[in-house]
Parts: sequence; structure tokens; C-alpha cells
Amino acid sequence: MSSKFHSYFVNALTFSRVPLIFAFMVSAILAHHLNHAGYAIAACVLLTLSGFSDLFDGKLARKWQVVSTFGKLADPLMDKVFFIVSFPTLLWLISAQGDNAFHAGA
Repeated sequence: MSSKFHSYFVNALTFSRVPLIFAFMVSAILAHHLNHAGYAIAACVLLTLSGFSDLFDGKLARKWQVVSTFGKLADPLMDKVFFIVSFPTLLWLISAQGDNAFHAGA
């Protein structure tokens, strides 16, 4: 495969983090409000896929030797979006548990 394809693939992997993490947020909120296990499973899968996209985009860029200045700037930006969305969502989910037996104060 060509170097151009590898570069496009790595950049697409980097930018896939944003829709994945927003889909995680929506799935997590729906899982809480609708009390539906399917949404909770989807949220876990989406969060995991978003993490794996972060893991593999840099590894593949170095392996295929398509490291670019654009990628060096885009990856930390996507990381910030990941953390700005995921941590507040997770904290909200924890606080919304109320008197659940799994709550930290129980």
C-alpha cells in the first residue's frame, strides 16, 4: 500500500476519536435515563474503541513512517477532546447513582 494511504488511514484513526467519544457520551446518558443494558454495553465499547484509536494511531504512524507535523498537533488535540468529554460524563454517571450499593460511600 502507498504511503499516502497510510497517512490518510492514520489521520482518519486520529479523528475517529471525536465521534466515538461523543457517541459514548450519548450512549452513557441514554443508558442511565432509559436503564437499558444495551446502551451501557455500547458506551463501554465506544469508550474502548476511542482509547484504542489513540493507542494505534501513533504506533501505526511510526511503523509506516508517516509521522507528520499535522499528526503531531492533531493527536494531542483529539486527546483533549477525549478527556474533556469522557471525564465529566463518567463523573456525572457516578454522581447520578445516588444510594446505589456500588456507590463509593456505601
